[in-house]
Amino acid sequence: MIYKEAFINYGLTFKNVKIKGLLIIPLVFILSNVLLISMIYLFGNLLQISSLGSLDMSISGFTERVNALDTKDATLPVLPAIVTYIVLIFCIFLLPLISWIPNIPFTLGEEYGWRGFLVKELENKLSIIKLNLFIGIIWGIWHSPLILMGLNFPTYPVVGVFIMIFSCICLSFAHYYVVKKSNTIYAPAILHGMINSIAAIYPLLIKDSNELFSSMIGVFGGVGFLLAYFILNKVFPLQKGTDNERA
Repeated sequence: MIYKEAFINYGLTFKNVKIKGLLIIPLVFILSNVLLISMIYLFGNLLQISSLGSLDMSISGFTERVNALDTKDATLPVLPAIVTYIVLIFCIFLLPLISWIPNIPFTLGEEYGWRGFLVKELENKLSIIKLNLFIGIIWGIWHSPLILMGLNFPTYPVVGVFIMIFSCICLSFAHYYVVKKSNTIYAPAILHGMINSIAAIYPLLIKDSNELFSSMIGVFGGVGFLLAYFILNKVFPLQKGTDNERA
């Protein structure tokens, strides 16, 4: 309304969508999750830094954490131990294929602002690093009212604001990567939807989970997405001339 431009100019279109770019989305998501799990296992299980949480695939631990979430008197019956591995595989490799669908109405609104409007306005003025630092900070601060109310980091609401800003900066690089690879704002909206849908699963698989570190939007999750961006950008680099590569 202010700029008097069409929505299509900010990526809200299926025209000229790069299909191969859309296939990058699950790669970003899966690699980020693998890196997140690896960091939890390294620091929690191998280095035994208990305050950061540790990966616990035992059926007893899984059952205990599921039952802790239940506000009713009923408890989860004893299940085969393999169920925890099935849950993990399903959440990382299968859930992303469908989980983004109900989230699109919400994530598309955000991504139109971050990876649509802001990227278009700033990518010719800032380097990729400065661009995503700027957008990530705005994105994180935008969440701060809900974080202070107890969302995502209920035990540490104030510290959680800064962790959220850090995570949003890291996540911004991955979201920028998929929008430039696909040429549509729907791509980061899909990735955003995948993240929202799986965030609540990790506490079920982590013993003494630390919300500031061993979560999808905690420190490990943010670093996982940042590393995934750098790795995939080396394997499938952004094209010169069509993407912002200013130093």
